[in-house]
Amino acid sequence: MRTLGIGKTVVYSILPLLLLAAVLECTFRVVEIWIPPLPVDYGWGFNADSRLFVPDPKAPGVRATAPGKRVVFQEQYFKMPKPANGFRVFFVGGSSLNYAKGDIFKLAFRLALRFPDKYQLEFIDAGGCGYGTHRLTPIVAELLEYQPDLIVFYEGHNEFEEFEQLQFVRLWTLPLQKTIYKSAFCRFIRDRTASWQLSALRRQRNQELLRLSPKENGSWAEKTFTPAQIDERMKIFEQNLSLIASLCKARNVPLILSSVPSNLYNPHLADNEELARIHDFFARGQYEEGARYSREVLKRSTRKQASDTENAIIRKVARENGIPLADVEAKVIAAEPHHVPGETLFEDWCHLNYKGREPMMAAFEEQIVKLLESKR
Repeated sequence: MRTLGIGKTVVYSILPLLLLAAVLECTFRVVEIWIPPLPVDYGWGFNADSRLFVPDPKAPGVRATAPGKRVVFQEQYFKMPKPANGFRVFFVGGSSLNYAKGDIFKLAFRLALRFPDKYQLEFIDAGGCGYGTHRLTPIVAELLEYQPDLIVFYEGHNEFEEFEQLQFVRLWTLPLQKTIYKSAFCRFIRDRTASWQLSALRRQRNQELLRLSPKENGSWAEKTFTPAQIDERMKIFEQNLSLIASLCKARNVPLILSSVPSNLYNPHLADNEELARIHDFFARGQYEEGARYSREVLKRSTRKQASDTENAIIRKVARENGIPLADVEAKVIAAEPHHVPGETLFEDWCHLNYKGREPMMAAFEEQIVKLLESKR
């Protein structure tokens, strides 16, 4: 009886597996017609080759938000090169700007009516949820390639949040992930696994909330930094802002920095005793004392919102570099009934509600109008 050689035995053994893989791949490519794969940002913006905008395959000469970035950025489009009479403004920051897309559009409309014959205004929302200056600095460097006439920068809430996110990213695995997920079958398995895990986490979180008292519902475990580590994070924040200012100056692109208001009435704190003490001030009508104490607590804590430290750095960088400052914090303070940020104008500890975004846009508008009028 004739026997097969080792080579043919290996080939005939592997061939059924290859055929099965081919059938699965073809099948799931067809499945993706009806169930598109989930958008994925493999490096969460921490990877060196991360791009916010890419050429739109459906529209030559147009840049669009990269598909993977649409998880945390607004879907935006603009032409390259820029129209001859265009005045292009990028609003760069975290989720506070991401959520303000409609308000940014309204601001553009108001200014277009005010300057009807001079420019074709183009306001682009480049606010990324959870993004701090570590990832926003390279984004500003990218945006400078797209012929901006102005960059408005608003961020101070995510410097510690961003550090926590980096711990979930395994940058060394990115080349392998990008290779594996070229397969439709692997993408399908990845997406179904992710959906199952998200559902499980949501159920777990709901059960935890049901066990908690109302007072505890807003809190969760968070990494605690030492005072030295907090100071180090703030030094890096200042370095990043200074680098952004230098990048814009080198390209002769105007930059507007902004102060960042924070909820002092109901701040996000891990220490419930400190939070109760703050609430007690306000319950007694001691608004000035409560706001002052809340500011002191925030400065010395690991936080998910800006403190006086961040705002002092923003003001310092603006002053040292001759950069206009949109004083959103002052506008919000003036608009609150007792001049305590968070009393009526915040959705949570850092995001302004629809009424709170009005003074934010007013502060931006003042500085943008000054720039437009100086160009007349």
